[in-house]
Amino acid sequence: MAVKLAVNQGQPQGFLPKFRGQKGFSFIEIVIVIAVLALSVTSFSLLFWNNVVTKTANENLIAASAVAENVLEHVKKVSIDNFSALTSFIENNDNGNNDINDEAGILELNLNSSSFLNTFYQDESGLLSETLATLPSAGELSYIHLEIKETNEINGNIEKVLVKATIRWTEIARPQSSEKTRQYTLVSYISRYGVGSFL
Repeated sequence: MAVKLAVNQGQPQGFLPKFRGQKGFSFIEIVIVIAVLALSVTSFSLLFWNNVVTKTANENLIAASAVAENVLEHVKKVSIDNFSALTSFIENNDNGNNDINDEAGILELNLNSSSFLNTFYQDESGLLSETLATLPSAGELSYIHLEIKETNEINGNIEKVLVKATIRWTEIARPQSSEKTRQYTLVSYISRYGVGSFL
């Protein structure tokens, strides 16, 4: 009995046969798909980055407000116990080496300055420094502003002081803004006969 072998003539062995109408992606189609994918990834990356920036900015603002309130509370505590300690502190340090402001009757000190910490924080000085360290560059940029607002015309004693705690820090800049420094300021009046509320 003879066995006939079917041989596919015209088609090299080891290759799949071609089907009519079959074709692959063109180069232009591949480029378009890659471009669409790239745009999608870029859009999602920008959205994610903006969310991170906004979240960080909000957290820093909350931290700054807490620090400013803490600073004012410490100044008030010393002033309530002994108002003369506050007025003596202003008079002794006004236009001193650490005074940032040259105007008479206005004392501005860095919150990390030893004279401020020793007077108003005493044993808790490390706590303020640690808190400021949570905000980028806040230790160098933040300051306390003490301004004499009223003086007794008869004896020359200071009667009223404006206290302003300003917390400044560097922030991750949003793409549409080049401003990297932000600040939060809390203001209060302290008088010889009582303590004003936050402004």
